[in-house]
Amino acid sequence: MPQVEDEWDGMDPLVARELRRDTAAEWIRKKSTPAGRQCPVCQNSVWTVTDVQEVPPFARVVAAADGLVIPVFLLVCDNCGFCRMFNAIKSGVIREKP
Repeated sequence: MPQVEDEWDGMDPLVARELRRDTAAEWIRKKSTPAGRQCPVCQNSVWTVTDVQEVPPFARVVAAADGLVIPVFLLVCDNCGFCRMFNAIKSGVIREKP
């Protein structure tokens, strides 16, 4: 797993969260097509972008000390709650350490 850094470290946590969400929303706007903006369940096109979450990889024994996580953000349909998950590194919301 890559090591990551948050360019907004040291900033007010609420401001940093909003900046990450804004960055994610802008990336989605650039990458998605009009058809891709519709929820596949209910056809709604209004979504909420979450802050970055950490998803641990599957393991039979949970080893929290290994530090392996995948940073992601979610798009959550405002109507039915369907979630889409995106890699926060690939989107540029979080950067890999050089």
